[in-house]
Amino acid sequence: MNAQFDPALFTQIWSWSRPAGDPEPIGGINSVATTAGKVIVTKDVYFGQGAVYALNEADGTLNWTYAFGSMASEGPPAVANGNVFVPTTDPGERCVVWAIDATLGTYQFKMPSDCQWSNFFAPTALDGSVLQAAQYGSVSRAGCNGRYRPARTTKRRLPPMRSMHISTESAEAQRSRCSTG
Repeated sequence: MNAQFDPALFTQIWSWSRPAGDPEPIGGINSVATTAGKVIVTKDVYFGQGAVYALNEADGTLNWTYAFGSMASEGPPAVANGNVFVPTTDPGERCVVWAIDATLGTYQFKMPSDCQWSNFFAPTALDGSVLQAAQYGSVSRAGCNGRYRPARTTKRRLPPMRSMHISTESAEAQRSRCSTG
């Protein structure tokens, strides 16, 4: 679809900046996710304090914050099954994807993940599974309950998974389903 927009027709409603006094040297934010009237934001962390913020979509006020603590890096969020998923690398270079309740901002679980820090893609959520692309074409996967099963490395291309397409020469993703009812 070809679309054109006239910037003069848009009005800024609100904006958000990193908290005042944040010592982070990079200073940006990652791509955002949205869910149930909230905008989910993570900071572009490089050896700083990791956190995820839920902002009110209508006016930008803070609904909740969850602090991860000292992190080497933090990636963009994704939302699925009532959870916010955020990939991180701790200072010891161990990578995990955190699941935080999207309504309350409380810890749910975390799953180990391969990573190629300091930059992450957002996790991909589909049908009760969360996929995290990682180093050298590997893909980590968990269900909505946090059960983890590492990807197998192969010499084949990944098959297409419904409407999601992953192209890589060296990994095979595995999917799981879990019920939310």
